Amino acid sequence: MHNVMQNSVLLGILCLTLTACRAEVTEGGAATVEFEPSNSQPSRAGELNAAERAALIVDAEVAIAALAKPLQAQLQAALAAGGPVEALKICQVVAPQLAEAISAEHELTLRRVSLKHRNPTQGDPTDWQRMALETFEAELAAGTQMDELLYAYAAEDEFRYMKAIPTGRPCLACHGEQLAPEVSATLATLYPEDLAIGFKEGDIRGAFVVTKTLAPE
Repeated sequence: MHNVMQNSVLLGILCLTLTACRAEVTEGGAATVEFEPSNSQPSRAGELNAAERAALIVDAEVAIAALAKPLQAQLQAALAAGGPVEALKICQVVAPQLAEAISAEHELTLRRVSLKHRNPTQGDPTDWQRMALETFEAELAAGTQMDELLYAYAAEDEFRYMKAIPTGRPCLACHGEQLAPEVSATLATLYPEDLAIGFKEGDIRGAFVVTKTLAPE
């Protein structure tokens, strides 16, 4: 039973990275999302060609995927040493550190946001990110598939990319409606402003966000 719970928690945390590493593509390899340049002022956004747009999306997908392997290794070690509670502590520290390192390596900013954040300093969305998340919710309710909930465009001199994170069954160990007492106690200590509970399987847990400054011509 202890091993089952460990594996569930590990999978639950990893689902925040692994399930969002696939882009819908056309036969030419470019993601099937539209760019919406701002008309407020001249910018690089309106000058991007198809190859540049595709390259930006690929970079975003690579950055998202780069979170999975090292985070998995850290979580496996934590589970072996101290179980699910220790894994929660590692996730609190390691995930943002990895995101920061990947951001620096790829010269972009990578983060995870949610309408129901776990940590407001790391997961609270900006206005445009909140609008995208709310759009994802509406589209999911209308029948759009989870892996089609993508949002990518260039606004003024910034590329923005978002991908919905689904709530899988393993995620419910730390984000569901009924949590083990020790998990609830640890969450109360680590995340006193936690809102990231009460999810059901198939809900939108949040989204990966990648932003990148567009270099001037």
